[in-house]
Amino acid sequence: MATDRNGRAPHGAERPSWPSVLSSVAVRACVIFTVACAVALTVGTVAGAAGVAYGWSLLAASAAGAALQAVFFTDVLIRGVPYPVRVLLFGVGFYGLLAWVAAACRWFPVDRPGAWAMFTAFYLGGLVAGCVVQAVRERVEERRLAEHLDRWKGGRP
Repeated sequence: MATDRNGRAPHGAERPSWPSVLSSVAVRACVIFTVACAVALTVGTVAGAAGVAYGWSLLAASAAGAALQAVFFTDVLIRGVPYPVRVLLFGVGFYGLLAWVAAACRWFPVDRPGAWAMFTAFYLGGLVAGCVVQAVRERVEERRLAEHLDRWKGGRP
């Protein structure tokens, strides 16, 4: 955001925070990376390169996961469902999707129970880590909003 010569944001505009700027950069990097991968996979497919099916399966699973997020974490199709239930429904659905793709595309030796145990452990670890990060982000945001509300109430008669 542009600032005046004193480093202040224009009237009515709030200066962006470092976390929001870094988050925006991370999202843009992910989008650029995804587009670059899709282009590389297309070129590899046209050129007949080996191993591109694995990349396509990852891209398809990622797109399906994004669609599942839209279903379970917005009110477009499901309304009034508490967040923990949404996480559980998403977690089960995404695990099923990933397990199907993993088996169909032979991401690992699917005939070995140990491989499935490791796959499940990494999936659950990622799901739990994501939930913890989200809970921390929500607490920080709630604290920030409460501080702003207290400040706003303090300035009123």
